[in-house]
Amino acid sequence: MIVRGAIFLICLSMTLVAQDLGCIECHAAAAAAHESGAHAGGIVSCVTCHGGIGSATRLKDAHKQGSFKGKILRRDVPLLCASCHSDLKLMLSYGLPASQFAEYALSRHGKTVLERGDESAAVCTDCHGVHEAQPASNPKSPLARANETGTCAKCHASSALMGSHNLSTRAVELFPNDIHGKALAAGDQHAPTCSTCHGAHVAVIDHKTARGDGCAMCHQGELDALESSAHEVGTPAAIRCVSCHEAHGTNRAFAQKDLSETCSKCHAENSKIVRQGEKLEQVLREFRALDSTCRHFLMKALTDPPVAARAAALQIELDQASDVSQSAAHKLDR
Repeated sequence: MIVRGAIFLICLSMTLVAQDLGCIECHAAAAAAHESGAHAGGIVSCVTCHGGIGSATRLKDAHKQGSFKGKILRRDVPLLCASCHSDLKLMLSYGLPASQFAEYALSRHGKTVLERGDESAAVCTDCHGVHEAQPASNPKSPLARANETGTCAKCHASSALMGSHNLSTRAVELFPNDIHGKALAAGDQHAPTCSTCHGAHVAVIDHKTARGDGCAMCHQGELDALESSAHEVGTPAAIRCVSCHEAHGTNRAFAQKDLSETCSKCHAENSKIVRQGEKLEQVLREFRALDSTCRHFLMKALTDPPVAARAAALQIELDQASDVSQSAAHKLDR
């Protein structure tokens, strides 16, 4: 084991810049994690963040007062990362944006840490990792599509932490079982993650006040139909997307409960409007059933060369019909 450990340290020292060679004597695990991350190969050294003299062979020299920072306090992490990531010239050389810190400072996370000094809110390392930080494109990154919701849940699933900020854990509880969460779990590359709606660093979109700007990124057709309906903005009957679909427990309005039940949240039961909703619900249910059956057979037909071209054309027509049905559900007459 001693020999293996010595070999490991020798190999690791060969990958680190000279100014960090002294650090691995005590911090081999951190150094190894660093070399597996995006900052490896001398892009960022130990002393870049922690100060001190990395090439020193004696502890008192390595931790020499004046330049040595040691363990970085949580409240100092955003500004430390910003010392590089807000440098436009430096970030351009790596093809990265330089706006992350400015966006973070506007977010609820950033204001909590930077303005109020409350270290319980998220800082860079909570989401990106510490020494082993990876870009979101890396499947091992905490922010890779498959991992992002779990990363957010580390904080947002804690009832104690959320309660201290007057927030609920409801989002984390509902998302896995809603239409977006299921699609994401199934590997749908078009399915939204937390940052799709809330933003990555800025994280300020509030579904309680947003008309539907976040939803429109994917559902512009439905929002356009809604804006030309009886529920358009500026009218007494104006509604928001979440009025019918909820925010994190998102499903089709009649997927788990009757459409008429959704309508009756605002409209009187047995009123003309609710009865229209019942009729629309029946039509949409029949269309969904037919749509599902057609797609089942079309998928089989697409693998049969003699009819594949016609099946592909029918699939396009079915997609168009589906769009029309979606509009019909949102563009209600006055």
